[in-house]
Amino acid sequence: MTSTLDYYNQLIALFRLHADKNGIISYLPPGTSEKLPVTVEGKKLTLPLDKYANVGFKEDQIAFHPLSENIARKNASPVMQFLQRTAKANLAFTVSELMIKLLEIASDVEKHKDIPPSCAKFFKKVPNADKQTVTLLKQILKKAIKTNKFFILYLKNGGKLNGVMYNKVTMFHFVLAEEIKNSTGEVLGITVSKQRLATLKALVEFILPKGDNVETYSAGSKSRIAPYFESFVEAYTNVASVLQKSITDFCMPMDLDLESFENLDEIKDFKDFGDIYDEIPALNGNQGDNAEAKQEDVVKSKEQTWQETVGGGTTSPVPQPKVNNGKVSVDDYLKMGNQFNANTYVQPLPVQQAPMGNGFFNVGQPQPQQMMQPHNPFAAAFAPTQQTVAQPQYGYSIAQQPVNPGYGYNGGGTGLL
Repeated sequence: MTSTLDYYNQLIALFRLHADKNGIISYLPPGTSEKLPVTVEGKKLTLPLDKYANVGFKEDQIAFHPLSENIARKNASPVMQFLQRTAKANLAFTVSELMIKLLEIASDVEKHKDIPPSCAKFFKKVPNADKQTVTLLKQILKKAIKTNKFFILYLKNGGKLNGVMYNKVTMFHFVLAEEIKNSTGEVLGITVSKQRLATLKALVEFILPKGDNVETYSAGSKSRIAPYFESFVEAYTNVASVLQKSITDFCMPMDLDLESFENLDEIKDFKDFGDIYDEIPALNGNQGDNAEAKQEDVVKSKEQTWQETVGGGTTSPVPQPKVNNGKVSVDDYLKMGNQFNANTYVQPLPVQQAPMGNGFFNVGQPQPQQMMQPHNPFAAAFAPTQQTVAQPQYGYSIAQQPVNPGYGYNGGGTGLL
């Protein structure tokens, strides 16, 4: 991986995003064959290809450049918020499908004789699995999604993880696992027998071990380069890595159809953001802003419990989708909330091929976020003192810098406002 664009091409694939020859990004939901257009703030999300350095972006385009996050600004950028919603959709779909598929196999004793011996250890963890347990699991998952008690994934300005303070934190909490583990006979209002409850407890611990502990998969960053982005990618890959192992070790040997996470190892291992972040200048829609966060998007302060965070509070009205030629953009798709079933608005796909199509699963409602952050003491170090001059490239104003022959820019990131 030698450039920002190389990194971005691998990154978007990890999030099940795809770019065409013009850099226009689309989303391929799991289990479907039709790509959905991606829009952020009503504009086409676009990779910052070399071609745009000379001609600039069109009015209906917004660049994908999360590494140009400005640490001096209070709120995560629209592009980062889109990535957050996409991550939630991907992880939620994979977790729910993995739980259902593995429990269905475990409950069907007739199929066990055809299962590779390497998969037998899972069956030993859920020896009492039966068809009724599968039915209960589907009911519980549906209730968890509806009541926002499946899991949470949100960006937080500062916090302590495992005793260490960080400037930015991405929190992941498998709330349903906590609900199941703490239950004595009822999960989200659904009665579960002692034997079946033991099976569900073993299942959630197998899928995401210690996921009920908020510190297990969450990640923090002290970086002066895109700390929201860095913590977010680390938290996402922390969860995806565990899910990937189950897909590789169990789903593939048992011929269970579940999509893996592309480029996971490459993205997880890459840490050299300082070498690539300023190859492309900071671009609108990626730096964040200083506006006050909307009330429904702010996580309450210390006195708010995790249960309050995921279980109630105010929610914003569900936006109506904008339909263009019978299709809905991914940005609207991820914002529409739990009252919409994916099968009802993704056209012209038939119902059985609809995205997130496990029959009960709806995803995409934004989680509460806390975006406020203190004054950044490092901002001055990144702010160039050279005269600001208008540049034709991208249509933005940037500090005058020596020309980088490899791209036409030298600079960017947090110092170019």
